[in-house]
Amino acid sequence: MINNNQLIEFIAKQAGLADITAQIKAVEYVRARAVAIKLLTERGLGRLETARMLKREPKTIRHALLSWPTIWADDISAVRLYHAGQAALAD
Repeated sequence: MINNNQLIEFIAKQAGLADITAQIKAVEYVRARAVAIKLLTERGLGRLETARMLKREPKTIRHALLSWPTIWADDISAVRLYHAGQAALAD
């Protein structure tokens, strides 16, 4: 099973991005971070720890979680990335 840091790296690689913790606000990075946030919190990681790992504010984590059903669940790229992350966690 992969650890949390490996999961973040896996999501970045699957999204074709160098580092999703970078202070870049392009939609590709925001999408990848939203997926990572969802997966990390589903694993039981708290908002503060997730925020620390992704170099974000806790309110950003909250926003990503609240916006998942209305924004990212309808984004096919986010859903594919999410399922790839779930598969990686299952291995």
